[in-house]
Amino acid sequence: MISCHGSQAWVETDDGVRRLCHLRGRSLTPLANDQVRLSVENDPPIIESIGPRRNTLLRQEGSREKRLAANIDLAWVVVSGHPMFSTEILQRVQASLASQRIPCWILLNKSDRIDDSQAAAGHLLEITPQRHAAASTGSASPVIATHVHPGGLDGLMGKIDDVFHDRQLTIALLGQSGMGKSSLLNRLIPSALAQTQAISEALQTGRHTTTSSQTYLWERGLIIDTPGFQKFGIGHLDREDLTALFPEWQDIQRQEGACRFADCSHRHEPGCQIRQHVSSLGLGHRLGQWEGLLRSLEAEQPSR
Repeated sequence: MISCHGSQAWVETDDGVRRLCHLRGRSLTPLANDQVRLSVENDPPIIESIGPRRNTLLRQEGSREKRLAANIDLAWVVVSGHPMFSTEILQRVQASLASQRIPCWILLNKSDRIDDSQAAAGHLLEITPQRHAAASTGSASPVIATHVHPGGLDGLMGKIDDVFHDRQLTIALLGQSGMGKSSLLNRLIPSALAQTQAISEALQTGRHTTTSSQTYLWERGLIIDTPGFQKFGIGHLDREDLTALFPEWQDIQRQEGACRFADCSHRHEPGCQIRQHVSSLGLGHRLGQWEGLLRSLEAEQPSR
């Protein structure tokens, strides 16, 4: 499936034809890149059912989950130094992706703005797990510098070739508003704007649709453009999901022994090995990030 808009959805059939379809009942909530079964006896066709999902890209919005796309091979999270991205929002995105086992690359966009990019790289270093401190990119997730001028995507395409070779991929494109995500998409897929405008006209919206994820065909598979955001809720996660961002805690417990309590939150419990050793290892700032994410998680899960 390409995209969903209320009771209508764009679907690409096995023969490569794109068709505007209706949903069979309100209980169906297809996502971009879902596999769906159609009834073509009707005009327009009806989406009868949705196939199994191996993962789901989602975030929390208040009391509900906002599901953005499905069956993702790789997520590209776009950040920049102009305007400066939020390290906390990036961590929230990474935790949500890790909970669904979706690999994540960070695209440090607008890298032609040297001073801004250097400042952004410093912010990435602040959220770097200690075990990855030697990495020149400054982040546990691979970081690739990009910009929309000639040569600005060479590093990204080279990385794809090195890691995935000739494999076709489904890539989700995410980012805070203002990071240059749309410009990057249009550089990767010059026809993207025209495709989106055509879909908007077919839906009779008369405007560029920005509230739904949109799937685009490109040379290496599919790119799913997701709506930009200024907040990224994590109420759908559990404390264990956040630990993927802090491999240092596992390192400490392997070297120094486990915390006294198996469900230690590493905040106030007696016998916490993490709190005992973070200062000597220079991880005080990381403990502060952990505590901040836990507070946010608890605030966004009032019923749990």
